[in-house]
Amino acid sequence: MTCEGKNIGTFLRRVHPSIPPNSRSSKTPHCAMMNFDGPHAAYVEEPEYEQMAAWGPVIGQTAVAETKGLMQLEDSGTCRFNTRMNLERLSAAVAAATGWDFTSEEGMRVGRRAVNLMRAFNLRAGIGKEHDRPSARYGSTPVDGPSAGISILPHWEAMLRNYYELLGWDPETGVPLPLTLEGLGLGHVSKDLENLR
Repeated sequence: MTCEGKNIGTFLRRVHPSIPPNSRSSKTPHCAMMNFDGPHAAYVEEPEYEQMAAWGPVIGQTAVAETKGLMQLEDSGTCRFNTRMNLERLSAAVAAATGWDFTSEEGMRVGRRAVNLMRAFNLRAGIGKEHDRPSARYGSTPVDGPSAGISILPHWEAMLRNYYELLGWDPETGVPLPLTLEGLGLGHVSKDLENLR
């Protein structure tokens, strides 16, 4: 992401108004919005800067959910600061390093499997929907900038429901649905979550 002349902290607060006022670094193109298995900010190419800022919370969260598997694939061996979340290049690198016929679709599937396994682990450890909220700092209302006085919290439940639905999780509980787990080859995990549904 090229950020010359742009204040990425201001940009992130416009996309996600709960980003605190002190996040003005022009070197930080991402920000965690929830716990490690929840939504995170997505990278945006320069031409989309103004467009994404106008999206609003639920639409922005859709983009985050749609890249969730990619983020986990990258974090399993590379760094998104280096790869810029380019699924095709990352999958080609895995194929070159292993000799496997590793496609972008397989790369996303590997990442989605990781996302769902982490979610199942967290749920079994007692970390559920009640923890899928921003901290007091990230949930606070900005005091300055283009989002001054605008809180993300009135939109949070709609964002969370949208995120859960896009990932194939129960929209009320955040528990991965059996069909989702089976589709990822994780059907055996489903029975461990039955008492949480």
